[in-house]
Amino acid sequence: MPSDQKEFLNEQIRAIYDLAPLGVCVIDTSDAQLTALYTNPIFSSMLGNALPEEVAAALREKNDIAAIELPLSGKDRWGRLTASHIRLDDKSAAMLWVTDISEIKHAAQEAKAMMDMKSAFLASMSHEIRTPMQSVYGLLELVHDEPIPAEARNMVATARKSATGLL
Repeated sequence: MPSDQKEFLNEQIRAIYDLAPLGVCVIDTSDAQLTALYTNPIFSSMLGNALPEEVAAALREKNDIAAIELPLSGKDRWGRLTASHIRLDDKSAAMLWVTDISEIKHAAQEAKAMMDMKSAFLASMSHEIRTPMQSVYGLLELVHDEPIPAEARNMVATARKSATGLL
């Protein structure tokens, strides 16, 4: 491919990556410096200028990263980073993608908080129902042992059976 076509294509690809809704970075991994060859604006806003040490270590060891969650720049922001090793102009390189997962993480935290509240509510309600039901059941036992008409005894037996089901 002629160099002017290659340059045009590189400019087009760079423009696409600059507008991508996720962070994109290409790192030269041919030496321990891990020099950034390209970083789009979103990647810079998410991670700043320095790679987290666990990411840098994996890149130095030539390991791909399937997906790790890491804190992003800013308060309560989280990202999922993926890295794959590539060849670029006969150099060893890595391509990194970062997606902001803050909303998903906050939604999961809210869902967990709601589940905890639900569990606490059910435990409390269970206690609030069972305690008085124990008294009702005890009274039904006492009434059942008294000499009462058969029809009343059947009603007491039905109430005891129902109370047993609730306990």
